[in-house]
Amino acid sequence: MSHQRFSYRIRFRLAGSDVLNSTSAQLDVSLPGLQPVIIRPVHSKTLQESNVLEIHSCTVMELNDAWREACLLQTILQVSTLRIRTGVDTGSSPWSGADSEPNDYIDRETSENWDKLGISLFEGPIPKRAGVSGISLSRLHPSDELIEIMKLAAERLPELSPKVKLALEVYSSSHFESTPRAQFLTLFTILEILSNRKRRTKDQRAVLKQAEGVIQQSGLTAPEKESLLCSLRVGRDEFIADARLRLIEETLGPSEAADLERYSRARDHLVHRGKVKPTISFEMYLSGLSHLVWRLLLITIFGSDPFRDIIARYRRSG
Repeated sequence: MSHQRFSYRIRFRLAGSDVLNSTSAQLDVSLPGLQPVIIRPVHSKTLQESNVLEIHSCTVMELNDAWREACLLQTILQVSTLRIRTGVDTGSSPWSGADSEPNDYIDRETSENWDKLGISLFEGPIPKRAGVSGISLSRLHPSDELIEIMKLAAERLPELSPKVKLALEVYSSSHFESTPRAQFLTLFTILEILSNRKRRTKDQRAVLKQAEGVIQQSGLTAPEKESLLCSLRVGRDEFIADARLRLIEETLGPSEAADLERYSRARDHLVHRGKVKPTISFEMYLSGLSHLVWRLLLITIFGSDPFRDIIARYRRSG
């Protein structure tokens, strides 16, 4: 297949009513280290009329090069929409399976493949096919701002671990949750993904070992013993609630850790009782948790917020 040349397309959907504030039919984009691409709408003639968009490669290249650029651009898109605090649905991720191969994403000329979100690879240039009717949306994001953020992300983006890639994917998906409660719980999932549970100290493990001996020598039935022993095995590492609290305190600071403790109590009450305490402002908790997770992801990926000056400039001009 070395003689074959491929192009790629990434179809994606912005969350809710988010659209790019541009009356153009397409944006021509050149990102550092990548071949030129265009961004075009799917559901309309202009970008600001549709929240379903496509990124098209402008050149054809070797299959593995097209695959590498498409995967990298998908990550850049997720990081860039993270910074403007919206979500992006890019369909099934190449990271979701260890055995994902470029051949799995080659378009086979079926309507199912053509209409799906995510990466598609094409032999030769991308074929032209008709879109669908337009839709009405309202929340505008400056298109130039997003392109500047994407360019800087392409320059600064480090190699991401599988856990960080998953956290980024879940953050994007959280914007598509249909209820505030579901979004609240999804944001906690991101904290658990990024948390690393520490091993107990040597003295603590010694006490757990003694407890195991007491259980083994007790008169309990075998299933009862095994149940208690399983609890002790889980306790060899710190609890996930402690790990995520330590993560926030070390990354963001003690004030943010205190905020997380409040959000965690609300989360536990919601999970175990199916409702939120009437004495708290759930909307405020959701907003606070969303901001905390957003900052955590930015700092985890970049160490700081490299896009701050871009955002400030567009806020002043807007």
